[in-house]
Amino acid sequence: LEPQDREHGDVMLAVMKKIASIDMDERRVRQEGEFKAKLGSSKYTMQLASQGTKVGERAVLELVPDKSLYTSLESIGMRDSMRDSLKEVLGDDHGMVLFCSLPNGGLQTTWNVGITATDRYLRDFSAVEDKAKPFTHVENVEIHTFDGPAGQAPGDMLRGVLLREPDVVVIPDFVDGQTVDTLTNYAVDQNKLVISSVRAKDGIEALLRVLALKPEEPAKFAQS
Repeated sequence: LEPQDREHGDVMLAVMKKIASIDMDERRVRQEGEFKAKLGSSKYTMQLASQGTKVGERAVLELVPDKSLYTSLESIGMRDSMRDSLKEVLGDDHGMVLFCSLPNGGLQTTWNVGITATDRYLRDFSAVEDKAKPFTHVENVEIHTFDGPAGQAPGDMLRGVLLREPDVVVIPDFVDGQTVDTLTNYAVDQNKLVISSVRAKDGIEALLRVLALKPEEPAKFAQS
């Protein structure tokens, strides 16, 4: 659409907030919600996030198709050499793999397609993610959720998951340094594979963003 004037834009945002079940009058604190939409024969989950700023309010609406158009590394246009390298590291039995991209840069699509390319029927995969932000949609990956909006962290769920000694732990967001340490130790000491993702413009920034969570054992993270 063409840019809207402020009056119409405010009304549009208020309507979307209302059907996303968040407070349409709150314009300062961060809020997140979602609603369903259909265009033609395609169905979408519309994820809405709003946050107050110094000059007003910023809102981001992300359209997530219920059925992805991409089902393989080839379908997202990954070149052969990169595809082979990625499959090699995802097929390893230990270490850590990080996916990264800028926001709205295809991270979730690449994440799901990448995990689809793994040997999930030969190894035990367990995912840990915030139930308010479902991210992994891959068959034969068991999902364990924590309640982020209620103040829970991945660590509240990880202990029980790791006691089962899965071959691969999948976690879309480390959230905090303690989780980085826990999974680094699991990867290094137990010789297991950990797969995670980071919002970053490239691989170097992704590593720096993980270190910004202040894990207590950064050298061990580097080793993984």
